[in-house]
Order: sequence, then structure tokens, then C-alpha cells
Amino acid sequence: MVIQRKAILIIILILIGVAVLYITIIRKVQGYILIGEMLANDCGEPRGGFEWVGLYNMTIKSGTMELKLAIGLGDPLEAHRYPCKVIEVAEKRYILLRLCDRKLTKCVIVNLTYYHEDPIWGIKDVYVAYHVDPTIFDGFVEWYYVELRVYTIIKVE
Repeated sequence: MVIQRKAILIIILILIGVAVLYITIIRKVQGYILIGEMLANDCGEPRGGFEWVGLYNMTIKSGTMELKLAIGLGDPLEAHRYPCKVIEVAEKRYILLRLCDRKLTKCVIVNLTYYHEDPIWGIKDVYVAYHVDPTIFDGFVEWYYVELRVYTIIKVE
């Protein structure tokens, strides 16, 4: 009887130890907060003739891209939060995102390439994705131009 109680106690202690180990080591997931901008216009190119252009402040954290219009006359976006998962961050090389529409019916992989100096705008030390699929964003149509820029990467543990 005493041996059975000791065996049960040892098994319980082992299970608790495994759970603690899992939570502190294996389950420890690094995440990121990305801060930048989204540029959008209705002409389909970074520069050119357009009737509407907007610049949004962009924050990606906890699986969500949050957008807030910073500059622009009117805001065609119908929603300002989109599912967005940071797949990989290779500092000073690239960032990979999985960006989806709000209903999760369409998702795209977005590759933001690091530029010491962006070749279009001359912005220094930035990750940029040109020609992001505009139909991900409610209110944008297929001929819109969308560009994502990340300036700040915060590693969260």
C-alpha cells in the first residue's frame, strides 16, 4: 500500500515536472511586433497619376495587422484589422508574413525585403513589400497599388 502511494506520488511529480519543463522551455515562443506603414493608391504603381492615395500607420502584433489612416483624403478601407501572422524574421534580410482577408477566404504570403536604401523612395533601413494583393483589404479593388513598409521590429518573448 505504501509502495503504491509512493509510486503514484512519483508519477504525479514527474507529470508536474514535465508540464513545468514544457511551459518554460518548449512552449516559450518568440513573437514579434512590427511597426511601419502601408501606402496605397488607386493607380496601380508606386508613383504615377492617381485620384486617391493614402498612408496608413501599421502595427502587426498578436496575429493582427492594425491600420490607421495617417495621410489621405478619405479612407476607402472598410476594416482596419486583418489576420496577419509573422512567419519568419531574418534581420537585415527579409520578413515573411501570412496576410489574410477578414473572412479568412484568401491569404497571401508577403515577403518584405530589407533595403539599406529603398530604390523607389530612398527610405533608409526599411523592409518593403511592393505590389501586395489589394483585394485582401476590404474597400480596395484589384487595380490599387499596396506597399507595406516595416521600420521597427520588437522581439517579444
